[in-house]
Amino acid sequence: RNAPLRRFGLKTKKRKTHLRYIISHLKNFVVTELYAGILEESRKFSLSVSKVSAIDLFRSPRFLARIHTEMSDPNRRSDLNGSWILDKTREPWSMNNYLQVMNVDPMAIEAHEKGEKEHDTIHTITMDQQRVRIVKRSRVNNDLVVDLEFNKPHEVFIPPGDRPKRSLATTRGPNHLEIKNSMQTVNGLATVVDTKELVQEANQSYLVQNLIIRNEQNGSSCTTRRFFLPYNKTPPHIEAQQLALQQQQQAAQQAS
Repeated sequence: RNAPLRRFGLKTKKRKTHLRYIISHLKNFVVTELYAGILEESRKFSLSVSKVSAIDLFRSPRFLARIHTEMSDPNRRSDLNGSWILDKTREPWSMNNYLQVMNVDPMAIEAHEKGEKEHDTIHTITMDQQRVRIVKRSRVNNDLVVDLEFNKPHEVFIPPGDRPKRSLATTRGPNHLEIKNSMQTVNGLATVVDTKELVQEANQSYLVQNLIIRNEQNGSSCTTRRFFLPYNKTPPHIEAQQLALQQQQQAAQQAS
């Protein structure tokens, strides 16, 4: 009955064959999603992650449906969990209007546009009923982490000048996420509502992001709508962690 998987930090016991068979078919199912499923199911059965039974995990209809969806078609997702890459073939994707409302210097806006054209923007989302974690990889944000508990106000202080940034995350379910931010920019107070929703079109799933920004100082505002596609490779931040670990191991071997 107990067949957890060592690679997810669980002790390996008997009957590993069942899990190995399933995992071998999850090539397009990123680690963050499976780990989110383990967390979700462990809470359901009131167990710690180190003790959750793999059999219980794979008895979950919702979890099995998610696996089935991604095994049958890597272009489809059943919730927001996983990695998403900005679709720059689908207009509009530029952040120019957003940055203009924030009164960002025109040269900085031009540099941002150039960076997004030349480099991929990838968001990796891990969310359950209690909290959400987003790792953002782009030319501007190098693995920026947003980690929020739902329905709980969160405040951080950002440079320069320890400016306060207040955030509140809410959700209507696994296909919806909304984060409201208010922050002091160098040009005054700005409020931002960042909504992410899962949309199905024909045989393709999209994460649709709506960014609504308002400059409270001059009253200007705009809405930016961007589309993200499923990204089925290893998330960039995990690749970086794996590379760092390999380098540490090589250094340790050379030292010994």
